[in-house]
Amino acid sequence: MKKTLLFDLDGTVLPLDNKDFERLYIGTLTNFAKDTIEPEKLAKSLWAATAAMIQNTDSNRTNETTFWEAFEALIGASATAYIKETMDQYYNGPFSEIQKATKPSQAMIEAIHYAKQKGYTVILATNPLFPKIATDKRIEWAGFKPEDFDYITRFESNHFCKPNPMYYQEIMSVCGLEPKNCIMIGNDVQEDMMAAKLGMETWLITDDLINRQPDVLDDHVTWRGNREELLIKIKEDLV
Repeated sequence: MKKTLLFDLDGTVLPLDNKDFERLYIGTLTNFAKDTIEPEKLAKSLWAATAAMIQNTDSNRTNETTFWEAFEALIGASATAYIKETMDQYYNGPFSEIQKATKPSQAMIEAIHYAKQKGYTVILATNPLFPKIATDKRIEWAGFKPEDFDYITRFESNHFCKPNPMYYQEIMSVCGLEPKNCIMIGNDVQEDMMAAKLGMETWLITDDLINRQPDVLDDHVTWRGNREELLIKIKEDLV
């Protein structure tokens, strides 16, 4: 019997258009930090440091360590120190402007609350690319509190990113889980459905769907449907 549900955050628990979200995020952040670093340079450095996190396979390096070391290699130690301070201020201020690109889903709120009432372990398996403060704000935008989840993957403590299978393996190890007892629920075919390679069931959310290879038939999807259909599926399967 499946006893653990893993939910992606952006585009799954929190409805959003990924391109709009990225555009607003990069735009507001680079504008806020423009007195410290030229916007185009900051944007390129952010993408490069993010790529370093995604490519990392070293289990001794957290995403936070990998990101800031890659960032510092690009712009230098003193500029990086300034950017760290600036980003803390940004996440406590202008980051909230991005909320307009999102909206809570009543179906997802009901689905997760129902699963918890039925005694399921509920994990927020968000790609840990953002600091804790930014993740917690997005959780709130979705209509939840961080404590609503039994475990949340974090920029500060996790070591891998989607679509690396080691990301999912780390969750299994930290939480003492068996993949066969888990279901991964997400809207990204390449990142979220990757969990099937470990032996999990995978449920694909077709709202805000991301599929970088639409011509490729994906055989890793156990079930697919929109958020309203997911709510029905959860109530039927978790009776």
